[in-house]
Amino acid sequence: MRADRPHPRRIALPSCLAAAALAAVLAGGPATATPHRPPAAHHPAAGDPAGARPLRSTEAAVAEAARVSRTAGRVTRQYERAKAAAARQRKAVDRLSDRLDRKRAEYDVLRRAVGAAAASQYRSGTFLPGAQVVVADSPEEFLATSGYLARTNKAVVRLARSAQEARAELAREKEQADRALERLQAEEARRHRLKRRVDAALERAQERATRLRARAEQRRRTPDPERPDAPAARGAWVAPVASYVLTAGYAARGTLWSSGHTGQDFAVRSGTPVRAVGGGTVVRAGYGGPYGNEVVLAHGDGYWTHYAHLSVIQVGVGQRVQAGRQIALSGSTGNSSGPHLHFEVRRSPAQGSSVSPVPWLRARGVVV
Repeated sequence: MRADRPHPRRIALPSCLAAAALAAVLAGGPATATPHRPPAAHHPAAGDPAGARPLRSTEAAVAEAARVSRTAGRVTRQYERAKAAAARQRKAVDRLSDRLDRKRAEYDVLRRAVGAAAASQYRSGTFLPGAQVVVADSPEEFLATSGYLARTNKAVVRLARSAQEARAELAREKEQADRALERLQAEEARRHRLKRRVDAALERAQERATRLRARAEQRRRTPDPERPDAPAARGAWVAPVASYVLTAGYAARGTLWSSGHTGQDFAVRSGTPVRAVGGGTVVRAGYGGPYGNEVVLAHGDGYWTHYAHLSVIQVGVGQRVQAGRQIALSGSTGNSSGPHLHFEVRRSPAQGSSVSPVPWLRARGVVV
């Protein structure tokens, strides 16, 4: 059977982030909306950053997890912006510190030159040292009050005074920059604490949805049927999403990856259905740190596929799925800059064994 050939869009996708204030977004209760729409807010329970009350159905649990996922994506971006602002200010403070050190060194050199000139005049006896030494507070003032001050010495005094004024101005700028850095670092720390709370709330919501889904499947006592619109049968291969824009590719460099990008990113709206690219068994379904919500499938041919930054997971460990089976909804959980699907192909279920996904898919008849 021919593999499903998706039609990637060539235009940028609009953001699906909620525009509500953070406190309102974090306060959520039993949802009645579909998984891709945020539920109505309610008064949150004390001590719960997501404000979630007990959920009574699988649909409500899925909707709640999707809502918290959108919040987590927004909070993550706010934290990254705060961290970047603090880093920029830290560099500005370092530059001011360097300038101030240079100006201090310049002033010290000029002050020693002024002192040497004052000592020379004192030894020459060309002025009344008694009165001038008493009233002078510095070598500069000592020379400035001397009627026999040479033109060269006057120039040195002017330079020393100018350096002293510049040093004082730089010190004031440095003090202001230090205070600004302290404020930005405090904001970064606050955003980081909030991110950790929301990530924990997301993990709880995801676990709740997975647990309720497993109970529902157990009651049905039969595997979930294939989706009626699934585009492929057993043995075929498909793209992980039906409509997308390819963004960061395999081995790409960037600030989000310590040693190169390990997969292929598909830019999609948050809540887009994510499909198994081929038949296999779920070996991982849960929260994966920087990967956010993730699913890993073993295909039985020496390869595993990895789907990351999901908003909602719709399968459980040990479950068998066919090609085209919906396994999750896309999102922006974990270390993510916006809604997308991070797709990896690995030679083992562990991180560090990835291969380039696009040629791998093309070898199986899937053109992306």
